[in-house]
Parts: sequence; C-alpha cells; structure tokens
Amino acid sequence: MKQAVRAGVDFIGHANYLDDEALELLEAHRDSVFVGPAVAWEITFLEHYQSFGFETGGPEHEGMRRSLRPHKNR
Repeated sequence: MKQAVRAGVDFIGHANYLDDEALELLEAHRDSVFVGPAVAWEITFLEHYQSFGFETGGPEHEGMRRSLRPHKNR
C-alpha cells in the first residue's frame, strides 16, 4: 500500500493490516487517495468462522477481530 501511494495510485481497495507509517501516509494524501475498505467479507467470515472449520480464540481469529476495530481519529 505504501508503495502504491508513493507511485501515485489514487484508489486503494481493502487496505487491511496497515501500520502507523501507512496510516500517516494515507493521512498525508487524503485529498488524492480514496480507500475502499470493503470489510463486509471479513465480518461475514468472522460470523461463520467455526462453520468454516476454524477454531475461535487463536491468533488468526483474534488478529482479524482486532483489525476490524475502529482506529482512533488522529
């Protein structure tokens, strides 16, 4: 994502798992880069996590849950 913004891309789809540097970069380019978060699939996946054969409470499950929490406004 960082490389895309620096290369001049004006649309980022999903933009999951961003670090602080990426968030700052998006903030700096907020007038020229549109981010389409598209989180509906992740919410649905979490709702049906066990029926897909995955165990809840593991690091993957908890990581996905954390990624869907809202970020604090900067």
